[in-house]
Amino acid sequence: MISANTDLHRPSEFYRWVKDMYVSGMAMSIRRQTDDDSRSVSFYRFLKLLKGNPSHVSRQRYRSLFKGDEIVEQLKELDLKGDYFNDDYDRLVGTGKMQPSIDDIQAELDDLERVTGKITTFANKVIAHHDERKPKALPKFSEVDDAIRFLEDLVKRYRLLFEAASMSTDVAFLYDWKAIFRIPWIPKR
Repeated sequence: MISANTDLHRPSEFYRWVKDMYVSGMAMSIRRQTDDDSRSVSFYRFLKLLKGNPSHVSRQRYRSLFKGDEIVEQLKELDLKGDYFNDDYDRLVGTGKMQPSIDDIQAELDDLERVTGKITTFANKVIAHHDERKPKALPKFSEVDDAIRFLEDLVKRYRLLFEAASMSTDVAFLYDWKAIFRIPWIPKR
């Protein structure tokens, strides 16, 4: 909206506020998904639990999600060649693997920490606790976007492994969310 309207191309406290609210909100959300506290429910803790028992996403368990001849018949009707179930599992976990290894899951935990570390530190030291030792290098929009994308990819992958169901993380508004911007916010006097 802003890029399409050159009248809006000027410095504004409102833009700073929107940016701060976005970064703060996303940083706290990312922080929540990477929390390792035993009282927390987070994606990080989920991966740690899975690391303790990777058989929860084994090839055998994945195959059991496709029960009945109905699914097999539907795949034949679609003329899918090859061993769909094993090919899909190979794509999700690794060719020929019977389940993810502890090292595979540890690598995901390490990647999650690497992608979200700067944002989590910002959330802890600046937003949540206003620590005097706050980080000098603040997260960039691209780093927040990368962290969100990484978490989305993990959620999609594990949803497939646990439920054999794909999902979209796209937001679909069922109303005209831009309508509020088509009316003047400050009435003319």
